[in-house]
Amino acid sequence: MLFVLGLISLLTFITWQYYKKTKLPPGPYPWLFFGNIPELLYLSLFEKLDILEIYQWLMQKYGKVFTLWLGPMPTVNICDYEVMYDVFVRRGNEHSRRYEVPFLCLPRSDNSGKIHGVMMSNDDLWNEHRKFIVRVLKNFGIGKGIIEDRIMDEFERQFAGVEKKMENGSATIDFSKLVDLCIGNTINRIIFGYRFDEDNYKNFHSVKVPLDEAYANVTTFHNFLRSWFKSLPYLNKFYDNIMIPQEKVLKFAEMEAKKRHEAIENGTYSLEGEPMDFIDAYLMEQRRLGGNETTMNDFGLYTDILDLWVGGQETTSLTLNWAFIFLLRHPEVVEKCRKEIHMATDGIRDVRVSDKESTPYVNATITEILRLSHILNLNLMRETIGESKFGDYTVPAGTKFSPVVSVIMMDPKNFEQPNQFRPERFIENPSKAELVVPFLIGRRVCFGEPLARNELYLFITNVLQRYAIAEDPKCPLEKEVRVRLDGWINRVKPYKMKLTKLN
Repeated sequence: MLFVLGLISLLTFITWQYYKKTKLPPGPYPWLFFGNIPELLYLSLFEKLDILEIYQWLMQKYGKVFTLWLGPMPTVNICDYEVMYDVFVRRGNEHSRRYEVPFLCLPRSDNSGKIHGVMMSNDDLWNEHRKFIVRVLKNFGIGKGIIEDRIMDEFERQFAGVEKKMENGSATIDFSKLVDLCIGNTINRIIFGYRFDEDNYKNFHSVKVPLDEAYANVTTFHNFLRSWFKSLPYLNKFYDNIMIPQEKVLKFAEMEAKKRHEAIENGTYSLEGEPMDFIDAYLMEQRRLGGNETTMNDFGLYTDILDLWVGGQETTSLTLNWAFIFLLRHPEVVEKCRKEIHMATDGIRDVRVSDKESTPYVNATITEILRLSHILNLNLMRETIGESKFGDYTVPAGTKFSPVVSVIMMDPKNFEQPNQFRPERFIENPSKAELVVPFLIGRRVCFGEPLARNELYLFITNVLQRYAIAEDPKCPLEKEVRVRLDGWINRVKPYKMKLTKLN
């Protein structure tokens, strides 16, 4: 009897899988229960392809819109800019629903199971919190001089410390640490109103590094993580490695928020006047809403902080690390940038965001850095709310799909010799810059894009104006600086850089 039931269940699953496949774009035929995971493992372990190369191979074989089965779950992958633009911009309202990935949703869920924050939430909660965050960042001066001054203040503080260590006008620095502090402190001052320094760097490091490592090591298998994993041997470690670092940031956010609550209650801090940081703004919004129905509760504050921390730090820090790898390897680009910067400032003042109009080659260089660094190897999935058309294919409601921006930005159709670092491509054809979309496009475009672009521009230009850059003579760059692309994030190996002060 059990055998018959098992056979019926197996045949039913096979029939369902076959039927599902006929309704989706082409792709490798899925194995029973395992989907295309065996193929992914083969291409990674035996063909030695990294994750970007695997998706490029699949695109060449099956087309720019293809289906990949992650276990029993089919996912549609969009590797074409025109299709992505149609789906996310022209019909963006139909395609903004986030697929609820468990390893990101579990730490962001309250006791009732409701998902908070802006990364993984949907519907009214996502709308309310996203609008609030965008408004707060705008009020704090994103795109205005206020944030620019904060970025430059942090830059001055960090490089003043570097110059104190210089001997004969030169110093070799741990570049990753400097960038982490510079970028981390900018977002930290926006959220909490204070910065980390050398004395309390360990506190920052103890929270940030485990989270960075956890996200960097995310693979396809994390899509299958469930809450009951924590109760099983072996799987509990898999669960803890991704969950504990996220929970640690939430605890840190809760601790900072409670300190602010206590200070307000005992009269040592006031919420009168303009908010000084994100916590102030959130608490003032709670007070304004009073007893009205809202999702702006305390847990919402903690998860918003987690998402601001994730979105405002690691991607920008990694992009800057990649930026100086490219610049160290292309001194001719450095010289062209430096000449343009000097013409804009006469060499007598700091570079400001307003100088962008006078530095087209620098802008092209940063665009090329963003294209080639493609920090996110894979983007978060979404889910169709009804039948939808992706290019030439019609997919049913409930289809999980994602743009593969890392592949789109390496498309030889749009970028000749895509693996080559060549900023001139955007001078020759400025419209190509619109095809470089590391922050995505449409309704779920990264809300931190203006801040990130300003940080990249100010950091790169002011370093190049003040210092000559060179590889550490004692530890030159390895030929392959990229950490193997098995995970979610495109990381660069740690390196040191020699700075020499220019006259």
